Amino acid sequence: MKFRIYHLHRSYMMHRWLMPLPKHSSYRYLCMNSPKHSLSTLRNHHHHDHATRFMQPQLKKLSHITWCKPLTSDAAINAKDWERFIKDNTEVSLDHLTPEITLRLITPRCHLWSVPYSECEDAGVTDPYWAFYWPGGQALTRFLLDNPDFVRGKSVLDIGSGCGASAIGCKVAGAYRVMANDIDPVSIQAIKMNAALNHVTLETSTENFIGRHISDWDVILLGDMFYDNDFTNMVSDWLKYLSSFNTTVLIGDPGRFYLQSHPIKKQLTKVFEVELPEQSRLENNGLTQGFVWQLVKEKNL
Repeated sequence: MKFRIYHLHRSYMMHRWLMPLPKHSSYRYLCMNSPKHSLSTLRNHHHHDHATRFMQPQLKKLSHITWCKPLTSDAAINAKDWERFIKDNTEVSLDHLTPEITLRLITPRCHLWSVPYSECEDAGVTDPYWAFYWPGGQALTRFLLDNPDFVRGKSVLDIGSGCGASAIGCKVAGAYRVMANDIDPVSIQAIKMNAALNHVTLETSTENFIGRHISDWDVILLGDMFYDNDFTNMVSDWLKYLSSFNTTVLIGDPGRFYLQSHPIKKQLTKVFEVELPEQSRLENNGLTQGFVWQLVKEKNL
């Protein structure tokens, strides 16, 4: 099988796996033409235009919100500053599918939820995705807690970990080694804080593992990663490569079009389905279910 290698460059200032924000993006249109849109509005818009997850946040000053000191692109992340920012702009929440796990999230009661987007943009907080518990991740974590044998005593790598819920769930379920991986250092700080809330210890990494040979992990998790056509193609090529090893790959997704319509779907077996709670439906533009898929050996696609 021919496996495509993707070379990504950090200078694009892109979120997640550093994909560019499309010029035709309706998210870009909202940003430029609707300054009164709030973070919550754009979060709901995410279901239609997943480009909203591509921008990596950096903090600057904003007078009426508790921000950290400004950071330049070359500055080292000050963990204490980020920790203070996360504490001041999130709240501890159990309002999700896995109330066994405590998470710091942006909720409707948080100031950032309703701040006009133009002000968030001025502050550099264009998309704090790590402060939301996405529906695919909720379904995946619920599955792992209900079916601990999938990870008990095993090593687990959680790709695009976000708030860290699935990684934390693996530790709670008895995995002996868990690494939460996200290229955003602010996400890593949030993951560490959430792990501490749940009295578990995780390894963390900001390396980009997509496209790499990582067969030394027993289980690999991907939650809410199929939110764009190009990125879905990229991840799918990597998944086809991973299917040649004995690694268990589990995918959490709420039924987004990009996964449902992709040929990789033929290599996926559904192992779990769950109704999303009301708050998650409201936050995700009416998505009603979460699914967990397991990757099987490559077939002739």
